[in-house]
Amino acid sequence: MEPSKDPLPVFPTIVGSGRSGTTLLRSMLNAHPELSIPRESHFLVDLASTDGRLVANDDLDVPALVDRLGSNPWFQAWDLDLAEVEAQLGKTAPADLASAVRVVYSTYAHAHGKTRYGDKTPSYVMHMPTILGLLPEARFVHLIRDGRDVALSFLDASFGPDTVEEAALHWKQRVRRGRSAGRQLGPGRYLEVFYEDLVTRPEDALGAICAFLDLPYHPQMLRYRELLDDFIPTVDALPSHHENLAKAPRVTRSWQQEMSGHQVARFELLGGGELRRANYQLSGVRPTPADVYHAAGTYTAWQTRRFKKKLGAAS
Repeated sequence: MEPSKDPLPVFPTIVGSGRSGTTLLRSMLNAHPELSIPRESHFLVDLASTDGRLVANDDLDVPALVDRLGSNPWFQAWDLDLAEVEAQLGKTAPADLASAVRVVYSTYAHAHGKTRYGDKTPSYVMHMPTILGLLPEARFVHLIRDGRDVALSFLDASFGPDTVEEAALHWKQRVRRGRSAGRQLGPGRYLEVFYEDLVTRPEDALGAICAFLDLPYHPQMLRYRELLDDFIPTVDALPSHHENLAKAPRVTRSWQQEMSGHQVARFELLGGGELRRANYQLSGVRPTPADVYHAAGTYTAWQTRRFKKKLGAAS
């Protein structure tokens, strides 16, 4: 009888809407002495969709994979020696794409003195079945934050939706897609964590996350701000949308004080149902006819763009 293979370690995958605190959670988990989580990858879905084109004569085309990674700007941001990745791939001779991906992530982890690895790419909330199809050991931590605070954070950022209405639709789509996929994946593969709990009760939240990820809890995760020099080369070099990592996290952007009544009403017209389903309390603000008009116009434009995108993909 052949000895059974050791089970693959869990592949922690942090997902959620942008501006929901996924970088905060990544920094906390990355402070764990065993776990290393690189910057956003974004390339896993693309690799999974082109798996067949990376196979030559029934073998994985490692040089083609290395070239694909080397030209990818998201992978370049990992600041990982591509020659070392290629050397490790050569040593292990992976038979398939999943094995090769594990080598890439483990090379990153070992370069940072860690034994385990994971991923934080918020947009994978839209692609969890694809990621799971590539890496069956993946477990998803879906971080959810009050969408009104998410909208305020987007308005301060240099990327993403630039109106409250667009932010409402963006947030609703991702939360809804993530929760729907999570119901299909089941509790063994999917865990919801609320940003507000992560900030107000970090030890409890991280304890639950670690148990879900088969990772022993370590109090060093609570000291993540002391380790930012290892997480990102210098705090002063933090991108403007991540500079708050160096500060104590706050529970909320206080949308009650920072949003106008019109902004609150328009967000809740578009995203109020999802707020309720996520157990966030609605404001009670009554929308004006102008609020209804603006929200309806944004929704129509959003649906039109989605329809055109689907047509383009089908052509």
